Amino acid sequence: MKKDLTLLYAISELAYWMGFASILAFVSMYLLSIDVRNTVIGIVIAAGGVLSALTQPVLGTLSDRFPFFTIRRILVALAVLILISAAAMLLTHGSLPVFACILYGCCIMVLQQIQPFINALGMRCLNTGYRLDFGIARAIGSLGYALAAFYLGRLTDKFGATVIPQFILVAFATLLLTVFFYPRAVASAQLQEERTGQGANSVFAFFKKYRQFTLFLTGLILIYFGHTLINSFTLQIIETKGGGNTEMGTATSIAAILELGMMFLFTRIMKRVPMKTLLRVSGCFFTLKLVGSLLAPGVISYYLVQILQMFGWGIMAVALVYYVNEIMAVEDCVKGQAYATMTYTVGTVLGAWIGGSLIDQSGVNSMLICGILVSLVGTLILFAGTATYRKKDAI
Repeated sequence: MKKDLTLLYAISELAYWMGFASILAFVSMYLLSIDVRNTVIGIVIAAGGVLSALTQPVLGTLSDRFPFFTIRRILVALAVLILISAAAMLLTHGSLPVFACILYGCCIMVLQQIQPFINALGMRCLNTGYRLDFGIARAIGSLGYALAAFYLGRLTDKFGATVIPQFILVAFATLLLTVFFYPRAVASAQLQEERTGQGANSVFAFFKKYRQFTLFLTGLILIYFGHTLINSFTLQIIETKGGGNTEMGTATSIAAILELGMMFLFTRIMKRVPMKTLLRVSGCFFTLKLVGSLLAPGVISYYLVQILQMFGWGIMAVALVYYVNEIMAVEDCVKGQAYATMTYTVGTVLGAWIGGSLIDQSGVNSMLICGILVSLVGTLILFAGTATYRKKDAI
């Protein structure tokens, strides 16, 4: 029997999601500290997302089609790029705001490029016969997100925004190290013996092959639009409730901690509940969290709203990876994970761009109302996109 890679993969997830919190959850805090306006912050997030969306499918295709572009090599290259950007941010903090915006945009771009390869790495462990509890490993990732958010909120109050690039450096240096400990069969894209047929080699061929998946992805984009509004502009939301940096970190960490229970239990839950049902429930709770964020009158009630994270992102973060792995042929899995991750990127682009503008022009509540309406439409489309769900042939 092959060894259990749950611990190693959990460390990779822990490092990645600590880095994720450092970059995306604190983008407003970092850029506001160097006098960047909300509209510009939205543009930085959107620009990083656009570049990521354009390159994610390309990297996925390269990994699926060319033996040289292994998951390990791509992850190493991307992690090094983030490390260089974070180091430059630390060295030039406050002196060149435009340069800082470019570097932060680069971090956002690469961050979102990494995610499908982290997901594919976990599925590759399972598909090559290694033991792995993806739900537990992903829960450890959420724990890392929670810890990073909690301590960064307090450390930035005490030491300033330069703590953020320092956290980024530690997180992605750790991720870089873990990549070298995976067995070659897992980290390499050369799994020709497992291929079941000819993969979809172009964007058009892929979506022709998986037509309903296109509808499903559209719903996800709209859901993630709303999710981005309450993730990227948490500080602005918490300020309307009477809070600040510390309260923002606390709210973010509460949400991440509450995800853990659902993720730890996911392997058991998925044996009893159809994946399409889990995805639909998740979509509903994404929308409910936006409603709660709008209606919460103060900081304490806003903390309570974070409970909804358990059934929204807590389900989606794991269910989506399993869903893609099950409905895709082996030769399309990395591309499928890339397209699924790209929905988050596109949602981030639209949410950041429109959200930042709405805050400057109409205020936080107008932004949240917009998010509720868009997320509701996205949830309805997601229902339609999972109506005829079926598993792919066994690998």
